[in-house]
Amino acid sequence: MKKLAIIYLLCFTALAGFAQDIHFSQFYNSPLTLNPTLTGLADGKFRIGGLYRTQWSSISRPFRTSSIAFDMPIQKGFADGDKLGVGLVFFYDQTGEYNFTTLNVNASFAYHKVLDREKRHYLSLGVQAGFTQKRYDFANGQFADQIDGSLTGGGATAENINGNAIIHENLNVGLSYSGRLSDKTAIYIGGAMFNVTQPKESFLDNSDVRLSYRVSVNVGAEIGIGKGGFQLLPSVIYQTQASADEINAGLGFGYKFKNDLQTIVGAYYRVNDAVIPMVGLGYKGFNLTFSYDATTTDLKKGNSGTNAFEFSLNYVMPWKKLPNQPSIFFAPKF
Repeated sequence: MKKLAIIYLLCFTALAGFAQDIHFSQFYNSPLTLNPTLTGLADGKFRIGGLYRTQWSSISRPFRTSSIAFDMPIQKGFADGDKLGVGLVFFYDQTGEYNFTTLNVNASFAYHKVLDREKRHYLSLGVQAGFTQKRYDFANGQFADQIDGSLTGGGATAENINGNAIIHENLNVGLSYSGRLSDKTAIYIGGAMFNVTQPKESFLDNSDVRLSYRVSVNVGAEIGIGKGGFQLLPSVIYQTQASADEINAGLGFGYKFKNDLQTIVGAYYRVNDAVIPMVGLGYKGFNLTFSYDATTTDLKKGNSGTNAFEFSLNYVMPWKKLPNQPSIFFAPKF
């Protein structure tokens, strides 16, 4: 019965076009999927990173999502303190046993306008453009009209399917503020709209179902404590798409050692869904983070296979000489 339920879910999602965008629990470690304005907003020559998520381990093919991104700031040729961020981001998602896959590729750009002489406050405008391809292995799937009373499949489906792959354009935009309020406190506030063109997304030949807007707002801070290397790293994200809403909020507690080693532990809560403990380690520009989604809803019902794991690895190439302006990176940064 579990397999049949998954079949119904995938068929309904893929055919009717009610699929929603991906989300990561470690949204703070995936800047280019969080907001286009974060492109190039890195305290170094360039940044490269990846994130991997897996869920539903109790089925033969768990749901898996991976993302890889590269971005860098360009400062020459712009007004003093201003910079252009350029980057490329892609993610790949594989859903369940019947190989429903999504490939998303976006070029990402952002312009960061300095707001003060000390170069401590920035207003950023970002845009992403690219394409998405979705593919489904219909040969191995079953639809409702192919299942008889004995729960076995057979015969051809009457669904009017137009091929096993669809492709559409992407357009995402964002606006954000980032700044250092003091030597110990930096903040980030941003908002973004994804799927601006509401592209057509359906495997049915006679359907005009379109992908809904996704609006995302997030806030983060980096707060130094005392004279040592202790930091508080709170952050929260709110997203809404069609009839779905998500709030994910939490707090990281970091410490910077004198030998460039950095550690962080913390926990997040995705409202009405999961508790998400996390732990991270950083050294000389490398940051490795692990998090675990512990499902809190009735969906779990004693089955740990509904929980999720995420791993992220990021690297920021340091400047040969530190720039005059202080770090204004969004939280958590460690």
